[in-house]
Amino acid sequence: MGRTALLVFVQVPEILSIIYIRMPTMQQDTLRRVLLEAVSVLALYHPGAVIDSLLQKQLPMDSGTVELWRVLGRKFFVQQLLRALMEKLERSGNDQPRSSSAEAEADDGQAALEPLKITRAIGEVVSTQQTPEAVQRLLPELLPVLLKQISATLGKEMPFSQVSTRGKLFLKGHTSDDNPCRLSLETLEVVLRTSLEEKWLRLLRKQGAWAALEDPRAHHDGVCLLTGVLLRAGTVSLPVVLVLTQWLEAPSSNLRVMAAAFFAELMKDPAAQARRCLQPVLGALVEKARDPSSTVRQMAAHGLGNAVSGAPEKLRKRKGAVLAALRRGLEDASAEVVAESLLALAKVVDELRGKAVGSAFKDIARATRAFFDAACQGALRLCAPLLELRRVRQGIAVGTRLSAAELQDAVCSLLAQESREHQQRLYVAARRCFLEGCAELRAAALDVAGVLVEHAGTEWLPGPEATLLAAALRALRGDGDARVQQAAARLLRDSGLEGAAGAAEPQ
Repeated sequence: MGRTALLVFVQVPEILSIIYIRMPTMQQDTLRRVLLEAVSVLALYHPGAVIDSLLQKQLPMDSGTVELWRVLGRKFFVQQLLRALMEKLERSGNDQPRSSSAEAEADDGQAALEPLKITRAIGEVVSTQQTPEAVQRLLPELLPVLLKQISATLGKEMPFSQVSTRGKLFLKGHTSDDNPCRLSLETLEVVLRTSLEEKWLRLLRKQGAWAALEDPRAHHDGVCLLTGVLLRAGTVSLPVVLVLTQWLEAPSSNLRVMAAAFFAELMKDPAAQARRCLQPVLGALVEKARDPSSTVRQMAAHGLGNAVSGAPEKLRKRKGAVLAALRRGLEDASAEVVAESLLALAKVVDELRGKAVGSAFKDIARATRAFFDAACQGALRLCAPLLELRRVRQGIAVGTRLSAAELQDAVCSLLAQESREHQQRLYVAARRCFLEGCAELRAAALDVAGVLVEHAGTEWLPGPEATLLAAALRALRGDGDARVQQAAARLLRDSGLEGAAGAAEPQ
């Protein structure tokens, strides 16, 4: 390090420290402006040293530090300042391994705080811009940097060991600085508020994009919402696409989720295809259908379905690979991946008009049936805690290993034993389906009525109702579906209504 550089390195922090100490007591406007102008001049000639010195301040930033960042932001070298901060943010380590020694842990804590300080500084600098031009020019660089920071802080906690006691008290519940992901999101919001029309910010708020982006469980949905708005606002450029393409292969699952969700939404935009933004994306999404992260696989399936509207020609060229990826998705262990694959297949098969599906149709139909059997069971178990009937609630809870048919039998038998009121309501619901157009539904309704009769008999049925049931079962013995015929004959025999009088028509 040369002598001049060494002098700068030593003197700039000292000068800034003196100014910083004097600021709270310097209330006279003229003298205060002189101090702030001195900081601007210092930054003009020694920007790196000034930035480094300001970043040494602890989080949360006090009013003096915030004011100094804003002073720098109002000056003509704002682009130089933002680029310097972005470079520092890119170099800072968000996921560095934590060491065991106390000294190493302290260093790791400081390293974890550094990107948060830089992110907050970017927000303060951008907030001073009165016109959008400077920030708009930097958007292709700002967006990826901030999105990466959001990904890195998702689900993380503030490293409080590196915050002063006073700072901890201030952070707790009083500022977004106690949530590193929210701090990153607020900086992105400031950037977008400065560079986009207000209608796009309103749309993001109305859709709940910010809350979704902060929630690890809904983050991918938030990325899709954000990407959709950015596309409509015309701010997604090729440089942004190229950076996020690299994230598809990142070690961090959060980064892969963000990239996959971004491209899933991008795939349905024909304008992106016209700009050749989607050239490598379809193949990448096919590969991501095998990703270790189920959320990445879900977003890959979502993107392949969206290719129907955004890149139909590319879809037709790679139809074999796309169909194979979505068929694998039907056998996935994650219900979300299966559901997304089904939705995507519906779009893709419709676009291909059945071509190239061929013998795969039976596999798709079989997997679809299996999925809906298991989705129904999952929905029933989710609703079980809301049931007032304790025995039914417990029966659903312990029947986790039952098949769909076995679970149906168990629940219906428990309902049949509850009370006459429940027996009557269950019977009425089943009888309404006896003459429905779908044979599967008629057969299922007869099965439900059979369970009811098995556990409760028919004595509780009024005479006219028993006559109607007998007439309906006789009619269903002549149904065009063999399964319905058998179920009707079995129920007529088991119920003891085979010789019931009356020729009333079923209702």
